[in-house]
Amino acid sequence: MKFTDRHAIYLMSLGVGFAVILTMIFFWKEWSGLSTNLPVNDGKISSYGSILSGLVGTCWSLASVILFYVALTEQRKDMAVNKEALGLQTDALRQQIKEFELQTKELEETRKVYSEQLATQTLQRFESSFYQMLNLHHNIVNSMTFRSSTGGPNRIGRDCFKTFNTLFKKECEAIDKTSVVKLVDAYLSFYDNHEDALSHYFRNLYHIFKFVDTSSIKDKKFYTALVRAQLSSNELLLLIYNCLSPNGLEKFKPIIERYSLLKNVSLSDIEGGRLIITQYKATAYGRKDFESILKGISGSSIV
Repeated sequence: MKFTDRHAIYLMSLGVGFAVILTMIFFWKEWSGLSTNLPVNDGKISSYGSILSGLVGTCWSLASVILFYVALTEQRKDMAVNKEALGLQTDALRQQIKEFELQTKELEETRKVYSEQLATQTLQRFESSFYQMLNLHHNIVNSMTFRSSTGGPNRIGRDCFKTFNTLFKKECEAIDKTSVVKLVDAYLSFYDNHEDALSHYFRNLYHIFKFVDTSSIKDKKFYTALVRAQLSSNELLLLIYNCLSPNGLEKFKPIIERYSLLKNVSLSDIEGGRLIITQYKATAYGRKDFESILKGISGSSIV
């Protein structure tokens, strides 16, 4: 049987009913005339009180037990409901966590796509400027002219550098080739005579390499190697001396050493031999056999 609060109410009502009925019977039997002059029978009143308290007390005690049971039952139901609600909240929280993880993953993927797009745009802008500068360099080389003052053939474009190297070697014939200072001074004397052509050439070449070196792209050596491949042996021979002079010693020479820009130069053709070659770090030449080649080169000439 399942007890409810109604059962407790019935028992309490029953206790009250018993009390009323017993009281009516007691007064009807003992004081039917309701006279106050009759003596009081303490024994009967005591018996009446015992019977009344027994019946009513029992009913009300049982009602209290029932109410306590009902309260426990309701509390248990509330606990079950709360447990179910807690389970639902836990499930909702887990679902929110999953949704948050998905959102985080989507955000990371979006960020990755954005980073890739940004990197692509950055590379595109870099390459656009790079190839424009390289094209300008080609135009500078192609527009170079050398007119001989001694009746020799005129030179145009890259052929000018072959003549420049010949003139520089003549400048070095009468000097002490065991002195770096004197060799550099000889180059500066040669450079002053052809500054109009060479200054613009080396300045633009330096800015191309500087542009790559200071950029944020990853594969910088790919682009510096691309520029290096455009340079002839005669251009590289003059570049060596230009970057030992004040024109490029401070800024251009470190870039040459960092990106192995002298990798394609013919070491045996360098005026001054080992003395000049060793003014650069080995990384400038980028060769595995650099040391073995260097052993066959003397201070100022080839052995």
